[in-house]
Amino acid sequence: MVRIKGVIAPDEHARGKAHTRRTVRFRSISGRLLELLLQSSAQTHPKEFSGILSSKTPGVIDDLLLIPGTVSGDRHAIVQFANVASGRQIVGSVHSHPSPYPFPSEADLGFFSRIGDVHIIVAHPYTRRSWRAWSSAGEELTLQVVV
Repeated sequence: MVRIKGVIAPDEHARGKAHTRRTVRFRSISGRLLELLLQSSAQTHPKEFSGILSSKTPGVIDDLLLIPGTVSGDRHAIVQFANVASGRQIVGSVHSHPSPYPFPSEADLGFFSRIGDVHIIVAHPYTRRSWRAWSSAGEELTLQVVV
């Protein structure tokens, strides 16, 4: 994959065909929300924490939706999307990995492609250095932490 200033496009040489573009609108995350994600992940350990990312401020991921009926396990989290409140802008998802590896599994990548633009994985030990953001296509993103 190739990152092109806010636009993500498959590498046409790797794919052997013309590329399509998909704009990722969210390039920032609220520092307050990031701290909440880190704390929630640590408190849920060794089970996975999971939630839906939302936005109240244009261009900034700044809200977390906890979905009733979500099931957390040692190696999975199951979100009941029928329980998501209507009218909320869904940006993407967040979940934790009890391991030190914030990289998406095949199941994660399948999920990412179905909902939202930005997906965050928070890994043990749940610090500001142990999380990563991913696009719906599975490409690593850089999010700026803002006040």
